[in-house]
Amino acid sequence: MKFDRMNLRISINAKQIEGPWGGGAHSVRNLERYFRAQGHYVTRNLEPGLDAILLHSLRAQGDSTSFAPEAVVSYRQRYPNTIVVTRVNTCDEHQTADRGLNRAVLRAAELADAVVFVSEFSRDLFRGHGLNPAQRTAIIRTGTDRGAFYPNANLTWSPPEKMRLVTHHWSSWVMKGIDVYERLDFLLGEAPWSDLIEFTHIGKLPLGFQLPNSRTVPVMFGDELTHELQRHHAYLTGARHEAAGNHYIEAVACGLPVLYLESGANAEYCAPFGVGFHPGNFERKLKQFYDEYATQRAAALTYSYDAEQMAAEYLKLLETLVAERRESTSREKNALSRWRWPAWPIRSKRVTTDGHRQE
Repeated sequence: MKFDRMNLRISINAKQIEGPWGGGAHSVRNLERYFRAQGHYVTRNLEPGLDAILLHSLRAQGDSTSFAPEAVVSYRQRYPNTIVVTRVNTCDEHQTADRGLNRAVLRAAELADAVVFVSEFSRDLFRGHGLNPAQRTAIIRTGTDRGAFYPNANLTWSPPEKMRLVTHHWSSWVMKGIDVYERLDFLLGEAPWSDLIEFTHIGKLPLGFQLPNSRTVPVMFGDELTHELQRHHAYLTGARHEAAGNHYIEAVACGLPVLYLESGANAEYCAPFGVGFHPGNFERKLKQFYDEYATQRAAALTYSYDAEQMAAEYLKLLETLVAERRESTSREKNALSRWRWPAWPIRSKRVTTDGHRQE
């Protein structure tokens, strides 16, 4: 399909946020930067005459959402040629309760010309929850800014030096893996693990939790976070039921192999660059990860997917949908332009009282 390379007018329903925040804010900045670099107009508001709306957040208008998804309903009534793409990166399963997120996703899908899932786990989950089988979908994985997160080329590790293991979370939500980090902290309280591994937890801990045998530091972002990650040899995530997690994506971008809980989309993102575990085999898998470090580190250093590739996939989808809408509109206009009202008088057949037709 040929596409008219006129600049698109794109709106993303996310507020501009600086400083430490969840991964969604980073994703929006990366998309916005790439779209603008390609010559497109990007706004965070519902402005007249948009070509495309990307519903990046499905929450009601608040700290991070510039306009709520339901505002698109009335907007589409005024501008029916505007296409809508819904991005899904959350679910109630990660919240351990019905917070209305799953219902919001399904409702937003009804508004959308296409739904983007950040993982196969997320797509399959919502198909199970009743997503319309006919709904157009795409999987676009999350990528991070490789200019901000990159490997420390000078970092090496081999025993008897202690392996420096790290995790980082902006959120203090318990489903980020605090039980796993507590388990590791317990192991580090005595030999042999106390002689083999050091663990650093960056970010917020849930209220009431402590890691006495580990190093805990406050939330970091920007260059400070990158340099702290680069100081470590490997990464640990215990996150549960996440559609995708920026924390381990940033870690792999820094060349850190990942020991990951097999839950949600963790394996989709981390399997090529680490070792998976279940709660019942954590210690055994930790030893395997320790022993296979050189292989896993080499794999992590091959990681190449980034935010620019992610944004290019989003833009290709938006361009395709807009092109299809324009082509459809053009066909309708051409059909109308060729249609002519019948000339008068129209000859009709008359019916006699006995039911026979006459000319």
